[in-house]
Formats: sequence, structure tokens, C-alpha cells
Amino acid sequence: MQIAVSSWSFHGPLYAGALRLADVPQAVYELGFRHVELNDLFLTPPPPSRIARLLGAAPVQANTPDYGRKSLVRLRQNRLRSGARLACWTVETDLTLASPEHQHAQRAYLGMAIEAARFLGAPILRLTLGGDGGDRAGLSRAIDLLRSIVPVAVASGVWLAIENHGGLSSAAGSLEEVVAAFRSSGGPGERPIGVCLDLGHFAEGEHAAGVARLAPLAIHVHAPAQAFDERGEETSIDYGMSMATLRSAGYDGAISIEYAGDDDPREGILKTKALIERYWN
Repeated sequence: MQIAVSSWSFHGPLYAGALRLADVPQAVYELGFRHVELNDLFLTPPPPSRIARLLGAAPVQANTPDYGRKSLVRLRQNRLRSGARLACWTVETDLTLASPEHQHAQRAYLGMAIEAARFLGAPILRLTLGGDGGDRAGLSRAIDLLRSIVPVAVASGVWLAIENHGGLSSAAGSLEEVVAAFRSSGGPGERPIGVCLDLGHFAEGEHAAGVARLAPLAIHVHAPAQAFDERGEETSIDYGMSMATLRSAGYDGAISIEYAGDDDPREGILKTKALIERYWN
């Protein structure tokens, strides 16, 4: 098991412009971590300079990832210089959209994200199903779209990890069905699609059952945290149970810290690391 830090942990300074995504690997390494997860949500081009603005340059569009070669090269170089390994490249997708135009756009976006993951050195691409819970037609469309993407991912050496993150993936059964559809699509002993198990995305009272159900399918794990009590326990997630379940399932991948608090991210990251190690060791 390796402990990684997701760029989401630095969402405050990233949104404020005090930190760039390319700076995150070094910030993570300086905290003592050797694995980082990067989210393309923060892969935005720098704002136009004052002179460029005077000449009429358009402002940077929010939530528009910059997959330009220059941006990816800078990110790759900074990651390599930092010494941190890239555990996962993270994107947001909706694979349930019905129109051919939207399906084509999602397919093109995933192809670009897979190529970026390969170039940046990420073995895993985390994505989302989207849609609405219980939408059987949407689930079928998602599986069909993934069938066109999986060969590209396999050829690129990138595994796809679908997170239990709202919509269709709120139901563990939907994720089980998707993984089962691709169980024999990889090489010997491989599954090209697995689950990105987020320990916090469960309804009240369903945490233990949800983690137990998805842990055997997990190829990546998100460890969210927002607040801690006086004993250092996260106030909304049972980390003791979660770590025990993951160990029992034989999980040996990365556990990526997603600190969601609004105070100093470094303090929250280190508290989450201590909590993971308390129950894993």
C-alpha cells in the first residue's frame, strides 16, 4: 500500500491562483509523500498577462482543462523533477448521455485523457459514470461507450477506475455490473476496469456495507477527510473499519488523501496520513 495525496487537497490555493497544478507534485514531495494524484479540473492555462489583456486576449474559461502539449510537458517535467510518482490522473465524465454528439465528445475526451495519463506516467485514469441512479438505459450506454475506450486504455497501459461518485455509481450494484462486463477484457490476471473506492461517498448507515462490497473491486482508493476530533479521528468516516476491510480484501494499491477542509491543507493532509497509518499498520 502506498499513501498518495490528491491535488484536490490543495483546492483552496489552486482555486485562489496561489498554486498551480504543476506545483502540486513538489508540494506533496516536500510533505514527505512519494505519490501524487492529479486532477485535470485544475489543468487550466495561466491567465493572460496585463499586456495580453490590453490587446484583447480572452479570459481563461473556468473548468476547461488545458490539454495542450506545452501544458502537459510542463506538468510532466515538474512531476519528474519533484521525485513524486503519479498514482492516478483524474477526470470527470458522464458516460450516460444519449445524443451521438455528446457520446462522441465524451469518447474524444477520454481518448485525450488516456493519452495524457500515459504521457504523464499515470497507471490509472479515474473517471465517473454520471447519469442518474437507477437509469438502466444510461448504464447500458455507459458500458457500450467504455467498450470503445477499453482497447485504447489497454494498449496505453492505463487502467480505468470508476469512482462511487454520485449518479449511477452511487449504487454499488452498478459498479459491480460495469466491472463484470469487462472482467475478461485485459491480459492474463488483469482487469482493465476497476473501482476507485471513495470512503466517504456512502449514504448514512451504508458505509460499512458499501466499503465491504466494493473493496474487492478497488484498484484505487480515495481517503477523504474534512474535520478531526480531539483523538485525531475523522468525524464522519470510520477509518478503522475502512482500513481493516481493505486489508482483508487484499488491497495493495494507492490510498490517495483528499483533504476537503478549508484551513491549511498541509495540516489536514498530515492528520489524514497519521489516521491511515494508525489503522493500516
